[in-house]
Amino acid sequence: MIDKLTFLKGGAEGGAASPDEERLMQLFKIAPASKKAYADLKDEFHLLARPAQAAEGRTSASRTDGCARDLLGDPKTGFGALVFFQLRALWKTCHQQLSAFAADLTPRQQEARELAKHQRRCGTEKNTRLADADQRLARQAPPGEQRRLLAEAQQEIGRMTASGFISDAGGG
Repeated sequence: MIDKLTFLKGGAEGGAASPDEERLMQLFKIAPASKKAYADLKDEFHLLARPAQAAEGRTSASRTDGCARDLLGDPKTGFGALVFFQLRALWKTCHQQLSAFAADLTPRQQEARELAKHQRRCGTEKNTRLADADQRLARQAPPGEQRRLLAEAQQEIGRMTASGFISDAGGG
């Protein structure tokens, strides 16, 4: 690498540089100016291209209008052309409405799915709680049986108090 850079040292010391080395140095000096000129030309090209593209768009639109006038002006094709343009406008309107409906339907479907999921979860919880309550009620004695047991307990308490069994125990 040092050998490659010796021409720089030689030029600084006053030694003679080869023509290739001098040309390379000139290229290095003019490179930034060339880049700037290229960027300026590129910007100018884009500025000039915009009006040309706009003019081309207007020209193609006028050609289309001319075709439409020719189609509509001809008695043989005029009715078909009218129907075609009306159907195309109807299709465009329907397409816009369907797109809006699809955009609106997606959130509604998500809400409906979440609501159904919530209702299923609540129904499952309700059924589980009802089954648990039924099991607890089944384990308990029926109400008639409970009344009978209560009446027997009260009779026994009455017999114990009548015989003085409870009063002696309480005074004791």
